Parts: sequence; structure tokens; C-alpha cells
Amino acid sequence: MATIIYARKSSESEDRQVQSLDDQIQALQTFAERENITISEVITEARSAKAPYSRPEFQRMVEDIQTGKVDGILTWSINRLSRNLIDGGMIAHLLQTGQLNYIRTPERTYRPEDNVLIMSIENGMATSFVQDLSRNVKRGMQGKVDRGGFPGSAPIGYKNNLATHEIEPHPDTFPIVEQAWRLLLSRQFSIAEIHRELVKLGLKGMFKNNRNRPVSKSVVYSFLRNRFYTGQFEYKGQIYQGNHEPMITVAEFNEAQSILSKAPVTRPKRLEFSFAGSLTCGKCGCAVVGESKRKHYKGTGKSVVYTYYHCSGAKGCMRTSISESDLFEKVANVHDRLDIDGDFIEWCKTSLQRSLEHDASIRARSLEEFKSELTRIRERIERATSMRLDGELSASEFAAIKAKLTAQEEVALGNIKGNQLATESLDELIVGKLRAVEALKNPTSLPIHALRGHIRSVGENHTLTQGTLVLNVDPIIQKIAAFEPRASGSERANADDYFAKNPGWLACLNEARTLSREAMRSDRNT
Repeated sequence: MATIIYARKSSESEDRQVQSLDDQIQALQTFAERENITISEVITEARSAKAPYSRPEFQRMVEDIQTGKVDGILTWSINRLSRNLIDGGMIAHLLQTGQLNYIRTPERTYRPEDNVLIMSIENGMATSFVQDLSRNVKRGMQGKVDRGGFPGSAPIGYKNNLATHEIEPHPDTFPIVEQAWRLLLSRQFSIAEIHRELVKLGLKGMFKNNRNRPVSKSVVYSFLRNRFYTGQFEYKGQIYQGNHEPMITVAEFNEAQSILSKAPVTRPKRLEFSFAGSLTCGKCGCAVVGESKRKHYKGTGKSVVYTYYHCSGAKGCMRTSISESDLFEKVANVHDRLDIDGDFIEWCKTSLQRSLEHDASIRARSLEEFKSELTRIRERIERATSMRLDGELSASEFAAIKAKLTAQEEVALGNIKGNQLATESLDELIVGKLRAVEALKNPTSLPIHALRGHIRSVGENHTLTQGTLVLNVDPIIQKIAAFEPRASGSERANADDYFAKNPGWLACLNEARTLSREAMRSDRNT
């Protein structure tokens, strides 16, 4: 008799407890030697048997049985042959009609003269097991989702805790990914620039084939579109509030999506002008555009390219030009006029940090109150979920309660995130604007994208009117630049010049923080 070994291992969940293919084959070969069974072929398959006609090796084995090449099967268990009624019925028919002389497992032997009902019952039990397991897995998955558990692998910036089965911030990549969101929300960096910054910070891919490679630009686009970073996630078309720590607020996520949707389509350009997109015509409001002209000097035989800027003239405005070199000089004059140097910026930074420490206890109390409120809301969500699973709430009742509590949870998370970031963001905004002024001391040395970013930080609505440049300096910078020596005798601010020695300077700095807070509130509302 031609007897074959058939071993199957599926990657599906219901087969995870079954021995591996190598273990099955080794055990069956040992069994064959003990029983003096000659094996003509070993057939292995790593596919699920839940669906019929889905296993090519199984189909080939059936054809060999029908053509008389095989008349006996040795397998680990009858459910290795099938977990569905169609494939199981086919094997039962081959055995009952005598085309298959026997099926042997280490526990028993099935022959044509046996009552086929026994094998049919076993095959039916295997099929029922698959169906029950599928329902239980789906029910368990839905219960996990309702309790705020994300049903998948953690995205970049987070990690799966295999011990607690929770998703936690990754200690190395979480702050780097968070920096990407901050750069995007600043509206001063393109995706390409954000990607370059993440590569500099050492962010790597998270999958096996790219873990040692810098993160790709497509991955950056992908995670900047992912709602998971708000503490929420999507499952089967619905949005759920997760238990993981959010990286940004829902409002910040929506703002980021607006920025991404309005991102201009990049097109190849022959020339890139330093001040393009930074200035408008003060007379008609049209864009100021750059233009390059080449001039050939016969005396030296050399050609020189000169760059000029003027109104686009779309509304008939006069196109009075100004050279790029003159524009650079006027921009540098802004730094000289404001008289903000590096030492002064360090004083502001130190004073802001000390003020932050002074407010820490107040913010800590508020933070604890917000966290307590979040805990109470999540406990109510957990109770409602348990009542739904126990049948005490209908689907519509649970949906209404869940929607209300989720809205409250979102507010609480926003309060926590806002409490943690508000003061830090204010101080970063002020110091960032001051550093932009310092950088414009030598604008010709700056890369084009950095120059544009610093000009936007210094102020908005800069105009060029018939060759005359007007830079509208931000009120925050104006307030700080207006500091004057006080009666304390301080000629210039320094690190020790704080509360007791120079309260007047600190009052001006706090006024700048008030302006910053109003600016941030205005940005969120627009």
C-alpha cells in the first residue's frame, strides 16, 4: 500500500496550540516505524482548513487518491485533514467508497467498513470548534475595543507591553514622533523638512525589513494622518477612546489634517527665490515675486546674475523692483533696530524657566484634578461596558451613554494635555521668536527654508511697496525689545537679574507671555 504522511500547520488562531510541522512529522515517522508502515511521501501544508478548496497540497493528495496512487493516509489528527464540512465530506466519501483504504492517527484507525458516522461527527466537531472560536474571538475583540484596548500593533512612537497587553509610549521614539507633530503644527515646516529632521534625530523604521534604516517619508505621512496619537482609534468604521497615553489633542489633530490637506503640490522649479511667499505688495495686496536677470560685461567677459523682487502686477500695479541684496540688508537692519542679542535671549529663557518653576505647584494641583476627573469618567465607561456585555443595556442605550462619556473624556484629556503644554509652549514661542530675530542678524548665511521660517516668526503681513520694505514685527517681540534699564541700575539683563533685583523687567516679560497666550488662542480659533 502507498501510504503518505499529511501534516498541516495553520497560522490562524485556532491552530496555534497544535504542534509544529516538524514535530508532527517526527512523531508520525516514529509511529510508522513502530507499526511497520512504509511511507511513500510526506505532504506538508501551512494553510488554514476553515475554507474549502483553499489548500493546493490537500487537493493534490485527493487527486492521487482518486487515481489510485495513494490508498492510505497517516496524520496527527483527523482535524489536520479538514475543519470544514466540504473537505471533510470528500475524505469521508473516498474512505466509504474504498478508494482510500484507511486513515491512521496515533490514537485510532478509520477504515471503509467502519461506521462513517464517527468520522463525520469528529469532522463536524472540528468545524463547530472553528465557528465557535471565530465568534468568541470577535466577541472578545469587541469587548477589548469597548474597554479602550487597541486591537493591533502599536504605531511608531509606541510599543506593545507583552506583560500587561497594553500600549505604552516608547521611551526612545515617543519624543521624536511628538517633535514631528510640533513641527507640523508650527506651520513653518514642510513634510520633506520634517522628514529630514526626524532622520537627523535617528528615527528608524519599525518593521523587520527596515528597522535599521531611517524612517521613510511615506511613514511620516502615514502617522501624521493617524488618529491613534490623539488617544482615540478607529475600529470597523467607528471611533473609540483608547486607554493609551495621547501624544496630541483632538483639536491639534484636526488642525494638522487641515494643514496637510492644504499642503501645496510640489513641482520642480528652475530657480528658488529666498523671499518668495514672504512678502505682499503694500499697494494692491498681490504677491511679491522674484526675477533673475543675467548681465554680461564685455570688459571682463563674465556674466553675472542679479535677482530682483517686485509686485506681480496682477492688478495693474507698478512693478518697481528692489534687489535681493538690498532686501537682505533691510532684513538685517531689523535685528540691529530691535537690539536683541544672544545674552539677552538667554536671560529671557532663564527667567521664563524660573517663572515656570514658580507656577509648578499651581499647575500640579490643576493636573491632579483633571486626572481624577478622567479616572471617574473611565470608570463610568467601564461600568457601562460591563452592563452592555451582561445584557443590562441595549445597544442604543449603550451607544448614547458611551457617546456622552467619550465626549467628556475628550475634554478631560484636552485639559490634561493643555495643562502640561500651555506654559512650556508659551515659553518656547517667545524664545523661538527671539532666536528668529537673532538669526536674521546675518540672513544671507541662512538656508532658504530657514530664512522663510524666521521671517514668519518675526512677524506677519510684511509688505513691499514700490521698492520700500516694511516688516511688521510681532507685538511679542516689540514688547520685549522695548525693555529699558530700570532704577535698579541694570545696564542689561543677565541671569541673576530676576524677581528681587529687577521686577520691572519681569513684569514686561510677563506682559509678553500674555500676548503670546492671546496669539495661541487666536491661532486655535482660526
